[in-house]
Amino acid sequence: MAVVPGLTKGEIDKAVEDEGNMAGQDKLEKERADMKNAVEEYVYGIRDKLETFLREFVEEKKRESFSQLLSQTEDWLYDEGDDQKKQVYVDKLAELKKFGDPIVRRHREFDGRAAAFEEFGKAVVHYRKILDLYDQKVELYDHIEEDEMKKVQEAVHQKQKWMTSKMQTLSKTAKHDEPPVLVAQIVSERESLEKTCNPIVMKPKPKVEPPKDEKKENDGEGNKAEENGDQKGDQKGDEQKMD
Repeated sequence: MAVVPGLTKGEIDKAVEDEGNMAGQDKLEKERADMKNAVEEYVYGIRDKLETFLREFVEEKKRESFSQLLSQTEDWLYDEGDDQKKQVYVDKLAELKKFGDPIVRRHREFDGRAAAFEEFGKAVVHYRKILDLYDQKVELYDHIEEDEMKKVQEAVHQKQKWMTSKMQTLSKTAKHDEPPVLVAQIVSERESLEKTCNPIVMKPKPKVEPPKDEKKENDGEGNKAEENGDQKGDQKGDEQKMD
């Protein structure tokens, strides 16, 4: 802030304080306006979605009640809600989301469920193939202990049973009802299966060291070859001297 000649220190301090207050008020006004806009954007956005892809994820009577609340909120924004404190808009948005968020969540869960089950199914098939190869005595897995493979077999059986049960339950659940199992749970069950099985089926084969006797014999043959080479070299040298 530029210093104006003739002002006392008290007047300068007061001017600085007023300037700070104005900046604070501008910030509060911006936050208030942003929150009001957030309410308005939510009303328009969720209302359009309720008439399209979210329609199946809410019961008809609840959808009608929520649509009515959205219309009332829109009217309020252009009337007494036109100039309210920030907290009023915060509370209004929270009230709307209390109705809207469960609908959006049910749609999101339905949308991601098929892919989550598909990945789970791929994991089950993967480990079942390994179990079949193990039963066929395939060399790739013949170093794994039978007790360890039984752990894999048991884990695969349990997880497949869980997956089948949940898929059957979900097939009977209406889209507008809360799902009995979430995508996060499906992912967690698959990761649990992988955590159990991978350390076993990915266990590396132990390195095979040659028997000690065989190693000594090989070393002895190498030494003999060196001695014979030395003797031949000495003999050749003696012959050259005689010539």
